[in-house]
Amino acid sequence: MKKHLILVLVLALFSLTAAQAQEFVFGAKAGLNVASLSGDIEGDSKSRLSFHLGGVGEFKFSDAFGFQAELLYSAIGAKFEESESFDGESFSAEATTRLSYVSIPLLGRFHINESFSLEAGPQVSILISAEEEYSETITFDGETESFSETVDISEGINTLDVGFAAGATFTLPQGIFFSARYVLGLTSIDSFGDADVKNNVLQLSAGYQFN
Repeated sequence: MKKHLILVLVLALFSLTAAQAQEFVFGAKAGLNVASLSGDIEGDSKSRLSFHLGGVGEFKFSDAFGFQAELLYSAIGAKFEESESFDGESFSAEATTRLSYVSIPLLGRFHINESFSLEAGPQVSILISAEEEYSETITFDGETESFSETVDISEGINTLDVGFAAGATFTLPQGIFFSARYVLGLTSIDSFGDADVKNNVLQLSAGYQFN
């Protein structure tokens, strides 16, 4: 129900914006995600490197202002490490949380000149899949044992995630563009309500405008 409502609202916003726009520009982009989780986190949390890709559309109201919407597949999450050792005995564990979303950034765009622009606005993401890969190694009495498994954790992750995105884009005359953006999570992804955990991601992208 929430997914359908979000899509209806986005389509309505597109229709209203298109009616006021002087020009529409569209393109495609892809790039690197440097993702992390913040909040009630146990263990040593590290960034997870992954990717994003999708389409970009901008409604231009003037040479200086526009509204940009995107539809992206974005893989984010985080990595965790923990280790202990004492008197010849050791324990180490690693976990990788993999979260896949369809993300819809809705951004106001300010064109400083023909090449450089700044963007900011909300981002709504819909969860596609969530899993955690866990592995551990234990050394005891000179013997080492290892264990690993991958678990579906989608039941513990909220379907909708809301964040705030801000970044900058540099566009070449040929239509090729490069952008850097940071998305700060505003809502907790924990569906059980036991912890306050938020997504954060730095995105570095390259793309092409078709017109």
